[in-house]
Amino acid sequence: MKTGSDIFRKVQDGTIRIPSRSEAVERTKVVVIQDVNSGSNDDKYSTYPTLFEGLYRMENDGNLKDNHNLYKSNGRYPTVPTVYALADDLAKSIPVQIKQSEIPSRWSTIAAKQQELNKLFPSEYWENCYAGRNENTWVTYNPFKDGTLAGGYLSLQYNTCKELECTYSVYTTGIIREYSDAVDIYVNNYDEEDAKTLKTNTFKIYGCTAEPTLTYTDRGINQAASEVTTSYADGTYTITVKQNGPVDISVKCSGSETNRQTAYQEAAYTAPAFPSFYTGIRQYEGEFFDTKNVEGNVTNGFSRPDLFGYVGAMCPARGKTIRPHIYNYIRAIFHAS
Repeated sequence: MKTGSDIFRKVQDGTIRIPSRSEAVERTKVVVIQDVNSGSNDDKYSTYPTLFEGLYRMENDGNLKDNHNLYKSNGRYPTVPTVYALADDLAKSIPVQIKQSEIPSRWSTIAAKQQELNKLFPSEYWENCYAGRNENTWVTYNPFKDGTLAGGYLSLQYNTCKELECTYSVYTTGIIREYSDAVDIYVNNYDEEDAKTLKTNTFKIYGCTAEPTLTYTDRGINQAASEVTTSYADGTYTITVKQNGPVDISVKCSGSETNRQTAYQEAAYTAPAFPSFYTGIRQYEGEFFDTKNVEGNVTNGFSRPDLFGYVGAMCPARGKTIRPHIYNYIRAIFHAS
């Protein structure tokens, strides 16, 4: 796996825990039900055009077909889904259900929309990076593609220090996990077009009662060696990371803040069932076909009604691969006479 794709390993090792459906529904809180049945196709089948303005759409991006940036400007608000209907009792438990036809009167201004949603989703950080939290895990990144630095102040919820500030260079993503006496940081900013140039990212932990200790590990294959330096003054611990690729950082730190959260879940691993032994007809992929002793080359099996049982027949009408039994069934229909 390439250095830039290393974040998927953090799902595999449990750093990023995928929430259950019930957790996702509970966190969503707001859903839009598309009930518009007239007008343009966008009116009838799309998200309300300005739904994400003032929430998490990037400032200079557009709506609908003009929405080109997949990044979110911030993580305060979870994704607001638009649905045709709510299928079961769990889905129907989402507390705020808004009919799309009612949005213009419900939110006549962006400020009105923000006022309602801000009551549901209290602010846990500020500044211009993306930061979203689930239990003790923060997902953070720089949403800008033009070289703009992005950063934010995260209000710590589990660690007893006061807050954590991050400043990110372009392409940087950070996964931050809090514990009562530690903060673990996974940070990746890999740029394959400039893999040897180290870019600087910084973290500051405020409200420490003693100087923290730090360990770090470069995770990438053939990654340019990172440079990590620290400083400590007046209860603030500063970590400067010069890197191009993924780095694991573990900081032992604590402060004097109280009323911190303590409950969180760890990822559970479930091994997939081992498949049963295959006893059917052998099938051969064309990529591994041995051309030895080939008597002829048939470019289109459909033109040869005498050929049966081969794998990977191409349906000329759709350009799709079909399985042999389906292919033979089609042949039986059209060649029965």
